[in-house]
Amino acid sequence: MAQDEAVLDLDSRRRIYGHIEKNPGLHLRALQRALDMPLGTLEYHLYQLDRAGMVVIREDGRYKAFFPKGGDLDRRDKDILYYVRQEVPRRIVMTLLIEPGASHGDLVKQLPVSASTVSFHVKKLVKAGIVGEVRAGRGKHFRVVDPDRVAKVLVRYRKSFLDDLVDRFARVWMDMSGMPAEEDEEGTEEPGVETTSEATDAPGEDEKSEGKEGTGTGPVSLASRLWAALSAAFAIASFA
Repeated sequence: MAQDEAVLDLDSRRRIYGHIEKNPGLHLRALQRALDMPLGTLEYHLYQLDRAGMVVIREDGRYKAFFPKGGDLDRRDKDILYYVRQEVPRRIVMTLLIEPGASHGDLVKQLPVSASTVSFHVKKLVKAGIVGEVRAGRGKHFRVVDPDRVAKVLVRYRKSFLDDLVDRFARVWMDMSGMPAEEDEEGTEEPGVETTSEATDAPGEDEKSEGKEGTGTGPVSLASRLWAALSAAFAIASFA
């Protein structure tokens, strides 16, 4: 405890750690924008926090994300947060929560990015075990492996995404699924969203299929109401 207090002696470092506690899984650039801190300064303090064992760093390719040590997030929740902090994977996941069994072509129609970009991110989500795939004929259909867990993560940290689509999703999901209000995480008023399409077009094959595999679990009315509430937001969604 004394060592932790010593590490947090500096105001800047306390501010960084406090923001990570309230917004776990933020990527480095999002953390920099939220705190309005020079990147070199931020990286130095993060190094000291990591060295003291107060933060956990997750890295996959070009993204580095930060979580507080301990807490009530297990490894699976950290995996989910790591990916949904990125805008394109987040939109893919929310689409599949609403429309389980969607094909690659269905996802392309709903997202304002190229087919190859969708393929790139879907493959990463499948590899991470967040999205599952089933081959049907010449194409594949996709669904979220653990929809309740993913939805709860999105709802709990919805304020930290600063994403109108997440807000709409959370309101309808809580209303329709009966998720208790106490599962909401208060979050922070500081911006902390990673809105990026930096993982741009990657080689991918457009997998088209005529039909769909089922509609997944859960009441049809839930999926219908979620889709109705979010479709307009999807239509106007843009990637800055």
